[in-house]
Amino acid sequence: MARFDEATQSQIPAMPEMPGWRHFGDGVAGKFVAARLQGYYSGGLSYVDLAVDAGGILQTSGGGGGGGPATIADGADVAEGALADVKVVGDTAGSVSAKLRGINSALAGTLTVGSHNVTNAGTFAVQATLAAETTKVIGTVNQGTSPWVTSRNWTLAAAGDAVNVGQWIGSAAPTVGSKASASSIPVVIASDQAVFTVQAIQWSPTGVGNAWPVKVTDGANITAVKAASTAAVATDPAAVVAISPNNTVAVTAPTLTKGTQGANGWSVQNLKDSGRVNIALTIEFAFAQIAETLLTVTESRDGAATGTFTSKAITNGKRIRFTGGFATIETLGTGTTVPQRMYLRLRINTAGATTAASPLQYVFGLGISTGSAAIPVKSSVSNPIVIPDGVEYAGSATATYGLTLETPDWVVTTGTGRCKITLFAFEY
Repeated sequence: MARFDEATQSQIPAMPEMPGWRHFGDGVAGKFVAARLQGYYSGGLSYVDLAVDAGGILQTSGGGGGGGPATIADGADVAEGALADVKVVGDTAGSVSAKLRGINSALAGTLTVGSHNVTNAGTFAVQATLAAETTKVIGTVNQGTSPWVTSRNWTLAAAGDAVNVGQWIGSAAPTVGSKASASSIPVVIASDQAVFTVQAIQWSPTGVGNAWPVKVTDGANITAVKAASTAAVATDPAAVVAISPNNTVAVTAPTLTKGTQGANGWSVQNLKDSGRVNIALTIEFAFAQIAETLLTVTESRDGAATGTFTSKAITNGKRIRFTGGFATIETLGTGTTVPQRMYLRLRINTAGATTAASPLQYVFGLGISTGSAAIPVKSSVSNPIVIPDGVEYAGSATATYGLTLETPDWVVTTGTGRCKITLFAFEY
């Protein structure tokens, strides 16, 4: 098409067609513009024409159709990121490179997916044929452990709702009777089970083989049971048996073999002879007054060295028994018609020291008399002190005994005398 200059209205010569050039006019001014796009190539120190496709898109490769590869430097794009970016997992900000590394790491190891709720405002559509079929496989569940554990209770409402007991206990028709633990169903009594009674029926045993063995024990020792032919030894644990204080036991004495000396017999010891300590008491006393006076007594126990006392404690926990003795009285004065007498008294105090006023237990009297004639000087008489079967008293922490003497005929120079007394006793 012819083109004209706007000012002169003269025709403009046509421009030659060159690759990369485009001629166009505005249709009014009659002007035209020619444009050409080039890029500088530093390697050849020259300008190089750039090409576009039919749609005007800049081509990145020299000539031809289709785009070529483009290179973006590592880290040059912020969104894409760098090769060394640390992996990012979950809903966390990060570059494309970091998220791709997070996905790759999860796929290479264990992929953990959080719980998600599935909700629907209406109802889920189910195929009509699903309800009519007996079984419909809608998925697969893999159970890693055995047995299968469920946290809910299942109700068997119809005959078709059944549990395959045979798979559970190994047989659809199990036999009765004792079973090994591997073939039995374990039963555990509930912790809140009420108390119940277990009754055991014992039959009449006909021998050791079908009798129930019973052992008597206190939790630490078990009584020994032996055959009749086996003698017991000191180390055998034995049951301790005691006679109830509520019962009486009758003991029958064996038949006496009077006049016959047997080869065997029991040695019997009287209780008073057990642990006995013999006691000898001696007194030598010159008359010095008429009134009753505590005597100073000399004591020897089992023949040991002597000691003296006026009040003697009876050994606590033991008993003292007085068995008898001898008494002698002699005159020392010039002679008189008055008889010479003495009275020996045994007194006991259970609550302290014995005095001449303590409770009286025994009196022994002895005297010298020749009727109306004067008694010769140095006359004497002796008599035994007889205590049939003895007399005894219990010892305690406070019990004591003592001996007193009364000489009612004493007179200075003319009525003097002397006594000598020996008593025997023992403690047990």
